[in-house]
Amino acid sequence: MTFGLPVFPGVWDWYLQWREKRHGFYIKWEEDMLQVLLGMARPDVKWMWQHPELTWNVKSVPGLITATELAIAKANWRAACDTCFKHASQRSKEIHRVSRIHRDPFEPIMSILEAESPLFEYRKINDEIIQCRMKIAIRARLRKQSDHSRCCDWGCVSVFVKRTCGSCSSARAGISRHRKDDWRI
Repeated sequence: MTFGLPVFPGVWDWYLQWREKRHGFYIKWEEDMLQVLLGMARPDVKWMWQHPELTWNVKSVPGLITATELAIAKANWRAACDTCFKHASQRSKEIHRVSRIHRDPFEPIMSILEAESPLFEYRKINDEIIQCRMKIAIRARLRKQSDHSRCCDWGCVSVFVKRTCGSCSSARAGISRHRKDDWRI
């Protein structure tokens, strides 16, 4: 990997197609990336123009950079930078025209960021989570108690439940478990 790769239009075309396949459409990110490239390859700034050594470690990549393109870039670095700038300018305009707003990354936390005291808002979230966990624990305990209570209630009525539910209060109250017809306490 080398910083000389962005000069080749094939690399950017591949990257932009990969990003489009990933999202299904272009987003602002792709346009911003091209703007960064334009800033480095701009003729009046000439940062990339001043560094032809960026191609020293570049090797041809099948499908992205041919050996011919690489030889041309090494022979005339300024022309390669000019081609890069023109290609990035054109692609940036195309993407700007068709890009969509994917989502605002700050939207989920915007109410917290706009609050007078963001730490207090986080404290409220923490308190809400604790209350929710307590409600779940109480519901689970009540469900367990009601299941036990039902088991004991049915133990007084059903012989089967009376025999299988050994923890019933009716069994402790003295109902005989040995004879089916004995229901006396």
